[in-house]
Amino acid sequence: MNPMNPKSGREFLSHEETDIIVDNLRKKRAFSAWDSATLTDFVRQGEVVLFGHHEVVWRQSEGQFPYLIVLLEGCLAAWSDTWDESSVDFLITEGQLFGEAEFLGFDNTFRDLVTLMNSRLLVFPLSNVKLMVTQETAAKLYDTLSVSLVEKLRAQNYLLKVRTGQNERRLVKFLDNFTRDPGLRTLTNIKSKFQKDDFRINIFFNPDLISGLLCSVSRQIAPVFKNFIEWNILRMFEVDENFNVSGVPVSADRFPKSNFPNFPYFQLELVDHRMLMRVLDGTK
Repeated sequence: MNPMNPKSGREFLSHEETDIIVDNLRKKRAFSAWDSATLTDFVRQGEVVLFGHHEVVWRQSEGQFPYLIVLLEGCLAAWSDTWDESSVDFLITEGQLFGEAEFLGFDNTFRDLVTLMNSRLLVFPLSNVKLMVTQETAAKLYDTLSVSLVEKLRAQNYLLKVRTGQNERRLVKFLDNFTRDPGLRTLTNIKSKFQKDDFRINIFFNPDLISGLLCSVSRQIAPVFKNFIEWNILRMFEVDENFNVSGVPVSADRFPKSNFPNFPYFQLELVDHRMLMRVLDGTK
């Protein structure tokens, strides 16, 4: 089994940090049935692994995925190749799991598991998880795994719905869901569930990621971003190879013909949700 080898390293958990993780996880649907003592024992048997922006957590070529992961902070993207097209199967957000299908005996279907921002992962080798299952924890663990699988199906279904219609509609639905989905809201600086304007999405995007999420090639979706910037629906901020974010929004005239501006990454800020929805209903 190849151990994970993140650039950012590993983290030792103090009792106070363990208590914070337990309190946060118990607020998530997947762990809501766990009592504090049992979940604390479970968390202490894992290892916190730190990954930076756009690091590969695992490649299918390394073999069957040998871990159960609980994402404590950040965001992961599971990439796959279908009909020679590279696409994101789903995003994993704070409090969600990965590896439950492998634990239950199914083969992994993803190509790469990649971080989209700085991420903290609570990692358990699958062999250890099987030894950890007791009469007391079995029901709770399998309930957690079941909830996680349902959340994955919902996440995949969401992306399937996003990937229908013209490119303008795809981008509208993708951006709008950050105001609706509690998991995606954790990836923004939204302060309340009622906020829909003037928020930053903290993911570091690039053209390949946008294409993988929306199933649209760069030269087709880039002009839509340019239009949204011109209409003051969206702001884009340049991010360099060291993940330093510019404080000045990218102007629409920096878009070359049918392509994205030539910088490594970018962040997005939704400016006007009402105008965004006017694009969806065809009144823009």
